[in-house]
Amino acid sequence: MAINFLNRNDSDVAKGSWGSGSGGTKTTFNSRSYHAFTSSGTFNVNNPGYFEVLVIGGGGAGGYNRYTAGGGGAGAAISATVYLSAGSHPVVVGAGGAHADYNTYYVRDIGGKSSFAGIIAPGGAAGHPRNITAVMQAPCGACGGGGAGASSDGTESRYGYGYIGFNGGGGRGSTTTASRNGGGGGGMGAAGGGDIANGWAGPGGDGTLAYAEWALATSTGDGGYYCGGGGGASGTLGAGRGGRGGGGKGDGGGGGVNSHQSGFPNTGGGGGGGHNFNLGNALYDGDGYGYGGSGLVIVRYVVA
Repeated sequence: MAINFLNRNDSDVAKGSWGSGSGGTKTTFNSRSYHAFTSSGTFNVNNPGYFEVLVIGGGGAGGYNRYTAGGGGAGAAISATVYLSAGSHPVVVGAGGAHADYNTYYVRDIGGKSSFAGIIAPGGAAGHPRNITAVMQAPCGACGGGGAGASSDGTESRYGYGYIGFNGGGGRGSTTTASRNGGGGGGMGAAGGGDIANGWAGPGGDGTLAYAEWALATSTGDGGYYCGGGGGASGTLGAGRGGRGGGGKGDGGGGGVNSHQSGFPNTGGGGGGGHNFNLGNALYDGDGYGYGGSGLVIVRYVVA
């Protein structure tokens, strides 16, 4: 899925009306200059005109609980063609979600929004962090979070909805610890997977490949993809894989505790879900799940 506003082909922009500027890390590829911002900063327009922009929000944190939590949803990827006047234009790069513990859910669990020139890319939702005994819905965001594994048989937690990208996957409950599995977080290219019948947790949804040229030109992304969802945690060794586009994989049980991954930096990928069966009801300090991957802003324009 690619979200585009005011998008134009080169032929739609009159010769000489492309602008130019400075800031970020500059590269040139296929007759275009690219300025990549991996952290917040300023883009300085030297010559006013049209610019193409790609704005990616931060990924949501993976959930964490004593059983098995869901993977974080990816941030949004939004592109546009905008006209910029001469001068300084602020760039905001959203941080990845950084907290989604055993019994609580905070605003900081959600990926931070990125923005430039009036284009705002919201962050992804966190994976469901709760030890639940009833059907509960995972958090919603740019892409939805994955559901947690419950502590009762047959209980399947609902996935979170993606307001811009795709939904997360549902988690599966059981009275047997090893049979609980979390769902994967949604990506910008596909929904997160739910609990799989053979005991594997749900995989994170793949991200979008629509901006592969941007990724190649700036050496960012994950194999040309951005915004993959985080994988769910598993009560067995079957951890959910991260979605292509920087999603982190979830924890696996049976020696796989704390094997989760954070979302890849500057991809908007969701963090992998976590668990620890030996902590009782204690709150966890934040290392039991994957953090969301940070966002990204890229500005490009045609050069003579």
